[in-house]
Amino acid sequence: MIQSSCGTWYKDMSISGIGACLFGYADDEVDECVIRTIKNGVASSLNSELEEKVAEALLQFIPGHTHVRYAKGGGEAMSIAIRIARSFTKKSTILFSGYHGWSDWYLAANVTDQSSLDNHLIKNLAPNGVPIELKGTSMPFEYNNLSDLSNKIEQNKSNLACIVMEPARSMEADASYLQGVKQLALKHSIPLIFDEISSGFRQSKGPYAAKFQVTPDIYVFAKSIGNGYPIAAITGVSSLMNEFNHSFISSTNWTEAVGLSATEAVLKKFTNSNPENKIVELGNYWAQIIAEVSAKSEFELQTNGLPGMRYMMHPADSDLFRTFFTKFGLSKNYLVAGRYYPNTAQTKNDIDGYAELLTDTISHYKKMNSRERLTYCGRVLPGGFNVLDIQHV
Repeated sequence: MIQSSCGTWYKDMSISGIGACLFGYADDEVDECVIRTIKNGVASSLNSELEEKVAEALLQFIPGHTHVRYAKGGGEAMSIAIRIARSFTKKSTILFSGYHGWSDWYLAANVTDQSSLDNHLIKNLAPNGVPIELKGTSMPFEYNNLSDLSNKIEQNKSNLACIVMEPARSMEADASYLQGVKQLALKHSIPLIFDEISSGFRQSKGPYAAKFQVTPDIYVFAKSIGNGYPIAAITGVSSLMNEFNHSFISSTNWTEAVGLSATEAVLKKFTNSNPENKIVELGNYWAQIIAEVSAKSEFELQTNGLPGMRYMMHPADSDLFRTFFTKFGLSKNYLVAGRYYPNTAQTKNDIDGYAELLTDTISHYKKMNSRERLTYCGRVLPGGFNVLDIQHV
């Protein structure tokens, strides 16, 4: 449950804090650990012992990696990883697949063609404020297409700094594909970075890619490892991570202890139990329920994504129906959207309640004509990235 600023309580069956709150919004074990840390002070002139303790705990999940650095958010951590790779190779061009945040290095792909990122989760990302001089320094490759990656490596290998990718998001990864990416990186001596900000420590005990026996040179984690508290981690092999000593990369708050204490508690949970199993169970049950509601209501709905990051679409008019569903849900004290990121505080009973809401929504939707649906929505929220614009008059 989550309470709005006006005091109304809602059952959240949407994205669990943008995927960050794997254990729900107020997990006792995590919060108690954080509170103890706050009472002892979160910053001092000496490094917190949590830096080393959390690094050792994190590396237990990542055989082959020997170094850890911290940041406060995923986008920031990705920029650090890119800086490391560029420092190591003394080259500039990035080949990437997937969504990697708001930083200049990533949005540079849209400088000359604003549709370059459209197939990488979020459409129409505006590169306003990104220097035009970064044109050509980042370019996407097609997921699950080794030929496309191989061709782009050949075209850019004289100035190629690294390959960056999400190992999976909208579909389960294919082992041969990820292994093929790794082999291409090794063949051309190109650092490989896996962005597991969303996928890591969610439906797997550690990195998602580990189940395919593929270890990149660098992993980037955030979201789930802090259960909503600000923390990100970059892990890697010593040859690349030592580049921290050769480039200026620093921040006062990277090792502030609140996020570290949250991560310590989260990693203990993954060590002592199997939260990933419940996430997979809930995510798969949700997809099953959507299929059942779709069939019974004679209303086409489709789902995709990993168990811990599910997506729902109504192909006939996805934006309109998603907006309608969200607004209808609010009237019933539910937060719902076109996505479902399960957390361990939820149960199958919660998903059953979601199914009743969805069935009721479809019934109301089908009774209305197009004009009535638009009137009910007020404004159709387009797909892609949207922000709340608050203006003081």
